[in-house]
Amino acid sequence: MADLFRGQSKDGLWRGSPIETIHRLFGLHLTVRNPDPRINQGLDKLLRIASSSGEHFNFIPSSRLRGLPFTQGPRQAIILLATLFLCSIFGRAAAPFTLARYDQMTIRLNTETLSREKPAAVHNMLRAFVVHPTYVDLKDPIRTNPGPTHTAGSAAGEPAMPPPTMAMRMVRVPFAEP
Repeated sequence: MADLFRGQSKDGLWRGSPIETIHRLFGLHLTVRNPDPRINQGLDKLLRIASSSGEHFNFIPSSRLRGLPFTQGPRQAIILLATLFLCSIFGRAAAPFTLARYDQMTIRLNTETLSREKPAAVHNMLRAFVVHPTYVDLKDPIRTNPGPTHTAGSAAGEPAMPPPTMAMRMVRVPFAEP
């Protein structure tokens, strides 16, 4: 575990790279259950990067993501989805930023735009969903539950868009590496 922490800079990144930081945090999540200040510092930096509007057109190949549950895609999307995944794993599933981004993805997965998404993008979005407690139902993963009630702008207690399990049943998107 000490090897995974080695090389983290003061800004929270490992080797100055968001992708390397995602790799390290993913490795740490396999053994660490409670985040410590170093993990939180890495997550904080990833959240700042994920919130920025840069590098949408830079592409990260699958080879750079080896060992992670994500596949190739635009850099900014990979960073955002991996950060959401890690926030859920490390106890930040209820944080406002995390909830807002999950709500945006829920809406995106439940509209006609889903059929225009590349299979790799859908794969990466669903990977982020499977670890968030709002979207996990171990007793009946196919059941459509009422979804979260935290969507910004919705009335108190009014259900948000249905969870992705409904989208997965409505749209059959085969996964294939491009």
